[in-house]
Amino acid sequence: MAKRKKAAGSVPRDLAKGPIWEGGSRSLGIEVPQPDGTIARPYVALWVDAETGMVHPHELFDMEQSPDGGIRELVSALEGALSGEGSPLRGNAHGPATLRVRTEKEADAIRQAQATPSAHVEVVAELPMWEAVSSNLVSYVGGDAVEELEPFSWDVETPYLHYLYSAAAEFARREPWTFMADSPPIALDLGEFGPRKNARTVYACILGNGGEVFGLAVYYSFAGYDRTIESQLASGLSEEEIREAFETVARDDPRAADFPKEMVDALISTAAQEPPDEPPTEDSMAVYFDPADEHGPSYMEWLADRGLPVLSEDRVPMFFRAWRSGKVGTLSAREVESMALTLECVNAFVDRFRGELEPDSTAVLQSTSGQLQIASSYKGKPVHGWWPGDEYRVESGLTPSGLDTP
Repeated sequence: MAKRKKAAGSVPRDLAKGPIWEGGSRSLGIEVPQPDGTIARPYVALWVDAETGMVHPHELFDMEQSPDGGIRELVSALEGALSGEGSPLRGNAHGPATLRVRTEKEADAIRQAQATPSAHVEVVAELPMWEAVSSNLVSYVGGDAVEELEPFSWDVETPYLHYLYSAAAEFARREPWTFMADSPPIALDLGEFGPRKNARTVYACILGNGGEVFGLAVYYSFAGYDRTIESQLASGLSEEEIREAFETVARDDPRAADFPKEMVDALISTAAQEPPDEPPTEDSMAVYFDPADEHGPSYMEWLADRGLPVLSEDRVPMFFRAWRSGKVGTLSAREVESMALTLECVNAFVDRFRGELEPDSTAVLQSTSGQLQIASSYKGKPVHGWWPGDEYRVESGLTPSGLDTP
């Protein structure tokens, strides 16, 4: 496990020997219809062992019905975990030595409840094990975590932001996902304008042919793209298998047995629609297009303050950078320019070959014996693209035609 910085005001390890638990609440990201016609949006309050990741008995609740924003349920979950009901403490008769939460209100409520007077309660900014476990739980039930959003920030000093957003708006206007799938990719040899020194050729996958996620994913290597495709071939559990697993848990945990039937059915049905395992994270960058109301207001203000172009309120772009380590962040200045160039090259490819690829580019694969290629230049340097985006480009005598430099 990676080392973590010691939290400010925490008890030294030699004075707080024993289990450390991290606690908090988060949305399961799903909606459950109720018999009276209303919609419940369940949250979960849970405690996790910071060293082992073991999840203790937890509470499901409706945040709208909670009088204090889930604090009462978090305390109740702690009391249930300490009782050992459904999940014995495995010999830890005195429970945790340290309880970690993210707010002073939660810490005060836990201290006042006197559920475990001997434990030290501390407030920390980050709960890494709790975040990982609760994120996996949300992913398993098929929801999207709903949390209080922090103000959007992207500290990047580059004159290419307007170029990036203009290219993204042109990409969305063309809607290439209406006839192109995410595989095979469009390979682009960007040379010195690649996103990093050892990623001169990138592999761009058009997203949206399935009608759910719209955008462009750009892999820094063919191997990374290949690993992602292989992982997507894995299938998840059936609804019957998930129900059997839940019933097994319910036999051992009375709390699970008390879950409302409608909520259990909704959770199982949603979980069965998606594979339980997430694909591996690869070195890549991406842009996703979503309606404006699905973005935080601070992001929309950030766009407006900089005068960045957006195609429409239904197609607002958001850019991401991912690493193989699992970290997800924002693009660097170099990656901004590289992503803008990638989008412009994809736009040029779509304009050049749309007549041949519509209405279904996958059907073309059965008849083509080579690659569809474009050759251009950027800042006086050659840029090449080819599809199907195999690892190698077949040499051709195409003459470069210049791309506009911002």
